[in-house]
Amino acid sequence: HELRSRHELEAERDRVADLYQLAPVAHLTLDRMGTVVEATVLAVSLLGVDYGRLTRRRLHERVVPADWVTLSRHLTDVFAGAARRTCDLGILTARDTARLVRVSSVAVPDAGGESTRCRTVLMDITEHKQAEEGLKDSRAQFESIVTSALDAIVTVGGDGRMVLMNP
Repeated sequence: HELRSRHELEAERDRVADLYQLAPVAHLTLDRMGTVVEATVLAVSLLGVDYGRLTRRRLHERVVPADWVTLSRHLTDVFAGAARRTCDLGILTARDTARLVRVSSVAVPDAGGESTRCRTVLMDITEHKQAEEGLKDSRAQFESIVTSALDAIVTVGGDGRMVLMNP
């Protein structure tokens, strides 16, 4: 009976480990100093270094220098409370090109109730931010055209109200 329970626990542990490794976002476990304790395959791929070069090293090594203070503040905030904390960081990939990553972390208490580790999710938002900037540029260009047009431009919504009118 005890042997069966042990096998069931091991099977459950393996199942959870597989789910963690195959998650669609990159996961890291960090200590208070930002040292990578564990990393999923996707995190290793995103950061562009092999597992051995990523673990036991500070995440700061893969963050653009301009964001080191942001990462340090993020970790301080995570370990100061139980709430999930989020920030955006520039991350260096294998070819030392920067990607914009949303970092979301939560402290994980150990058996004694002290938080010495945090679970961190990394989501690459580079394309999202680029699209956002492109949309802002398009909007600015549109407003410039409408404002400078010599003819009257009026847009009416479905309810018959004016939505846009140039000077």
